[in-house]
Amino acid sequence: MRSPHANLFAGASAHDFIDDNGVTLADRGYQRLAGGRQNLCFADRTSVIRVAWQRDPADAKREFEILRRVIASGVPTSALLCAEVWWLTDRRTSRQYQAFALERLAGKEPATPDDIAAVGAALSVLHRAVVAPPDDRSATFSLARMRARRSEVSDASTTAAATALLDALDARLAGTPPILCHGDPSPENMLMLGPACRILDWEGAGLGHPETDLGCAAFGLTGRFTLPIKDIVDRLRQGYGRNAPDAEALLLAATAAAFHIAQWRRAYAAAGSMPAEWCTEPLRRATAWYDSLPQHVRRCLSAG
Repeated sequence: MRSPHANLFAGASAHDFIDDNGVTLADRGYQRLAGGRQNLCFADRTSVIRVAWQRDPADAKREFEILRRVIASGVPTSALLCAEVWWLTDRRTSRQYQAFALERLAGKEPATPDDIAAVGAALSVLHRAVVAPPDDRSATFSLARMRARRSEVSDASTTAAATALLDALDARLAGTPPILCHGDPSPENMLMLGPACRILDWEGAGLGHPETDLGCAAFGLTGRFTLPIKDIVDRLRQGYGRNAPDAEALLLAATAAAFHIAQWRRAYAAAGSMPAEWCTEPLRRATAWYDSLPQHVRRCLSAG
């Protein structure tokens, strides 16, 4: 489960990456930003360069194309500052990686209850835009990916509940065509600029449903606020506006997302890639939300 580049992440700096002219990112005034398992980010005062470390080199070009399409559709995100991706070389290993440049935005992650509604509003713009996807890949937090991941890393303590939730969501969404979704709308990928929210980091984007996007957002936001999950769901729906998915579907999706993250973290902890205690909190939330689902929903889950 450990990333093939995990050992390089800790030491990589702007001095290590050179362009075709032999100029390092440090020479151009860039410094590394913290965070990122799948991408490295370097920034100067006005721009951010994303260096893709994904297993497939084409993933950077894919994310660039998604960004180009969502920007053209009016989705609130950061502007592209280049016409195409380019190659950078890690001079420690001579490996090449694709990169592209984005506008650097000065904002903050969601921090107030009003920000929760703003997240819902931003996701509503994305979902209503019905952006044409570049391929048929599923979003990170889609039913297809969560089900596949569950079968890879699940254990006996969570398999039955996670399966029942995904089956219930499948039944609710049957016949609804998937659309381009963000795939990982966690608070870290949402930036508040005044009262408005911008959506960042599109590497997990792909086909999915609004319910799973919003459910993932709800899970992430409960880690930032002391509000009950129902209140967070209500605020997301308020910001989303017309055609917001119903609250029960979002509670199911948020609970499924919590199980999924707990299972994902457990697998990485077993491989030594993250502390074991990181699995505890999402599993606690998933179990509590599952136990507090309305009785008629629980009966349907049990019957399924």
